Amino acid sequence: LRGAAMPAQQPQPQQVDCGVDFHEYASFRENLLSAALRACYLGGRTFFLESCAAAVDEFCAAAAPAPSPSPAAPRPPPPPAVPPQVPYQLEAALFCLGAV
Repeated sequence: LRGAAMPAQQPQPQQVDCGVDFHEYASFRENLLSAALRACYLGGRTFFLESCAAAVDEFCAAAAPAPSPSPAAPRPPPPPAVPPQVPYQLEAALFCLGAV
């Protein structure tokens, strides 16, 4: 799941037209993809849920603020930037959970 799914979003005016009809994609996502996810869940419930939970954990770990250092402690290095795909992975994991 992590990094493998793409969320449905309304196209933004500044986005390049990639030749995909948004309404066809939304229909696919809500019907065919949901049915496929339910089949995956029925085929391996534990693995499916653990995979979704791992994706949510990854998002939470990436988005967690660094703890505030005490005034006497040396400043830790800044946390790495959250990769731009991580919020999409969270949305995909939540969609997968909602589909089942």
